[in-house]
Amino acid sequence: SIQHRLSHGLTFNFNYTYSKALGTINGNRSAYIQEKNLSTTDQPHLLNALYTYELPFGKGRMFNPDTSLARAVVSGWQITGITRYASGTPLGPFLASCNVPQAGTCWASFNPAFTGDVKLKGDGGVTPFINAAAFVSPASFTYGNTPPTGAYGLRNPHFFNQDLSLTRNFRIRENLGFVFGADSFNLFNNVRLGSINTNI
Repeated sequence: SIQHRLSHGLTFNFNYTYSKALGTINGNRSAYIQEKNLSTTDQPHLLNALYTYELPFGKGRMFNPDTSLARAVVSGWQITGITRYASGTPLGPFLASCNVPQAGTCWASFNPAFTGDVKLKGDGGVTPFINAAAFVSPASFTYGNTPPTGAYGLRNPHFFNQDLSLTRNFRIRENLGFVFGADSFNLFNNVRLGSINTNI
């Protein structure tokens, strides 16, 4: 975490977390097989940044226009933003057609003959996100060999969001003023799709 107190019109707080979450909360193939693997909440990279910058224009600033009209137009402006990023969580378990009567649940197996890209581009469901040919159903009375989560390193899409505000402070007198501003939420219109089907 890095914090910069107000100086030269700038203040910010930046924090970044690198982590790894493991657990057995993803379910088990059977009561006799306990598997510790990446948790469904694992997000290796988390970043948050909050910042405010008073633009350096106007009286007493770095850039002070010569005319009072220009000074009145450019003075008092401030930019405030919040930037957030988070890695996608692991996908899984990958389910398949299988036969393990009274012995628990089986998951898909890796396809040993598969080559190519497992993760496809995807566009909201029209094009698949995962190449199902990378998986096969396990033989009868076997549990499958894919892990509970993160087979082939597959994850949900990452999260990114940018909020930004532009405001102008007007000072009428010492104890009276008003603020004009414009706020934008999710400035770049980023979309994170969810509910990716992992039933092979």
